Amino acid sequence: MQHLMKNLNFKTSAIALALFVAVPASASVVNINFDNVTTGATATSAAPTGIEFYQAHYVNDLDASGDEIPNTTKWQIDTENNALFPVTVENPALNGYGAAPSGNNALDAREQPVLMHFDTAQNLDTFSVTLDNSSFGNLSQSALYFLDASKAIISQVSFDQTILGLIVNLSTPLTGVQEILLSSGAFYDNISFSNNSVAPVPLPAAFPLLISALSMLGVFGRRRKV
Repeated sequence: MQHLMKNLNFKTSAIALALFVAVPASASVVNINFDNVTTGATATSAAPTGIEFYQAHYVNDLDASGDEIPNTTKWQIDTENNALFPVTVENPALNGYGAAPSGNNALDAREQPVLMHFDTAQNLDTFSVTLDNSSFGNLSQSALYFLDASKAIISQVSFDQTILGLIVNLSTPLTGVQEILLSSGAFYDNISFSNNSVAPVPLPAAFPLLISALSMLGVFGRRRKV
């Protein structure tokens, strides 16, 4: 009987552990190559729901009266300019930047930085983007900036825009990414990211099994005393 009780205790513990074991979330991989829309269309129209592209500028916050709040500069959506000149997809080859890395179109960020905005914050396992096939661009180091919901920079990846077809990769997973800033001076193509985080998830369907196992232990315990 003691041997049986030990076995039941072990099995019950295993069941309880299974209820709260880390369960992988569904892998989510997104690829955007901007070729599912016509040249001149907005970049947002080429992206899945929940992702938008905006012109960006580095400015102070504004108070209720519309005046700048000193020392609050951060990357923000350029609302006025975006209304006049939304971020579009263009053919780099027609603009002297060589063929697009794939297809004909790429995101045009030549004149102003672009914010890739997520409707909900993302936990990114990977992120990559490919530059145009030209030696044009900023002569100094450019960067991808990863921003949280408060627009604070939580990570950055520096790169050289003058390297033809450079693939820029995020090397370390990040949590809570709300926006990604693409530096001005280049076309961007083949944006890809994945979110495959693992989190503890209880499995409600297994609760009856645990209750049944605990009940069996109670029954055997009572029989042992008889």
